[in-house]
Amino acid sequence: MTHVDSTPVRRILVTGATGTVGKAMVNALRRRDLSVTALTRDHAVADLPADVEVVTGDLTKPASVIAAAREADAVFLTWPLLDTGAAEATVAGLAKTVRRIVYLSSADVVIPEPGPGVDVHRRLEKLIAASGVEWTFLRPHAFAANALRWAEQIRSGDEVRGPDGAATTAPIDERDIAEVAVRSLLAPGHHERCYLLTGPELLDSRDQLRIIADAVTRPLKWIELSHEDAAARFGDTGWPAAIIEAVLAAQASLVERPGPLTDTVESITGTAARPFRDWAAEHRSAFTAEATMRAARVHEYGGAEVIRIDTVPRPEPGDGEVSIKVAGAGFNPSDIGFRSGFLHDILPVTLPITLGSEVAGTIVSIGPDVDRWRVGDTVFGRIDGGGGQAEYAVAAQDEVVAAPTTIALADASVIPVAGLTAAQAVAVAGVDRGHRVLVNGAGGGVGGFVVQLATAAGAHVVATASSRSASTVRRQGASRIVDYRTTSVSDYISGADALINLVALDPEEATALGGLVRPGGRIVSITGPIPVPADSSIVSTQVLAVNDTDRLAELVALVDNGLLMVDVSQRRRLRDLAQLHRDSEAGLLRGKVVIVP
Repeated sequence: MTHVDSTPVRRILVTGATGTVGKAMVNALRRRDLSVTALTRDHAVADLPADVEVVTGDLTKPASVIAAAREADAVFLTWPLLDTGAAEATVAGLAKTVRRIVYLSSADVVIPEPGPGVDVHRRLEKLIAASGVEWTFLRPHAFAANALRWAEQIRSGDEVRGPDGAATTAPIDERDIAEVAVRSLLAPGHHERCYLLTGPELLDSRDQLRIIADAVTRPLKWIELSHEDAAARFGDTGWPAAIIEAVLAAQASLVERPGPLTDTVESITGTAARPFRDWAAEHRSAFTAEATMRAARVHEYGGAEVIRIDTVPRPEPGDGEVSIKVAGAGFNPSDIGFRSGFLHDILPVTLPITLGSEVAGTIVSIGPDVDRWRVGDTVFGRIDGGGGQAEYAVAAQDEVVAAPTTIALADASVIPVAGLTAAQAVAVAGVDRGHRVLVNGAGGGVGGFVVQLATAAGAHVVATASSRSASTVRRQGASRIVDYRTTSVSDYISGADALINLVALDPEEATALGGLVRPGGRIVSITGPIPVPADSSIVSTQVLAVNDTDRLAELVALVDNGLLMVDVSQRRRLRDLAQLHRDSEAGLLRGKVVIVP
């Protein structure tokens, strides 16, 4: 038997910190003034309190979880995956670092008709019990939060369609699970205990719906679905057919054999478990409010002060469109042009507009005639109609591609505009192995991609950049870096095969740079055109990037193969967008910036 350490627990690692129970855990621990480390796959979108240490990690990468636990005394561990391949290494590593693990398991390990994840929980329990740490297993049955799956139907009408309305459970409030977990982490007497957790009353699905109807003060009707119709509805989730069948079978079993009912919450916390009626009342807005979101909008042209973070109806996808829950949106100088009205004559829009043409996120719904994507797919792209700087965005299905898998989803949002512009500029410049290429303005978002793509093509790259950007540009592959503020570019290169210009130039500067290109060479500019003499053999082209998802998919392959680095210099909150515009106009930004909702 494991020796029980009576030393007080001071720091706790919470995995799944942005999930339903994880958030409740973080809040419960903060109320006790304990130090909390929150593990999340995407630091940028965690949106946790400022006094919580947020670290990036992934349960499929044991080293990241173990590193996050380095200063912790105990871990609240979740495993919301069907794959346990990384579990053994994760548990073994945690056992060397912490002394106590509270694992969020499931009642499925002990009930007669378990759900599809039962083997996962049995595997994790076995590994933890054999690891030598102090352990407690929490086995909740049905979450009260499962009722949120009906929210969209309730918001849009008075009927809820589902299978097995007589299926009976005792739904438990996530806060009660968290309270039991906190006591198991902090108090003695919980080692080697398995707690079956439920709410205080047995309710079937129709009972729960009647309680929600009371909360929203209007009648709601349950419409029974056949097994086949329910399976078809689940098909839109993208789940494998075997998982769908297992879920429906477990649900059906609760008609004849109701779920368990325990008083474990009260016996451990001293307070009765919260009734479902209280949960429904506190989540009333989820069932009554029109689906809304926050969006960065401009109602009139002007300075950064005209940017408003409005609460607006969530857009619904039309024919051939997908709705995306935004993980990140890229910031571009063109955003300032749209905000200020500078681009109105070139790209006229009708105010108000939602800013942002780059987005990365997860598809949450699809419109008619969408055949390329399913709900749950992670995608990114350039949406030429704008609207990316919001919590949700709608895009045509052919405007997005599958997101890279080797970088944070939010970070993928900075690739489309800069990456496509760079790729098309390098292509037009005809960059090839052995070419000498001058990249003017390499420290910007487009510049980083140009330097890498030209280097990958085998070119010798001379790049202009400030001292602030020099180390990054050098890491991206530039052979020589020239600080344009202190040094003449002509001291380092002449007779270049190609000039790729990425910054605005006055006529004198343009002429000087053009003179560094050899006869027969090429000049490409993404700002204004650079003139050459009428009798010159130099070809000068201005490139305005077009949306090209085939080329964007090629960039994804480069990223995932480690051949293209995505340089994210900052991650800023949507609420701070006005200040981001001011910083950009003051020249304080480097590289690419991700905006997270």
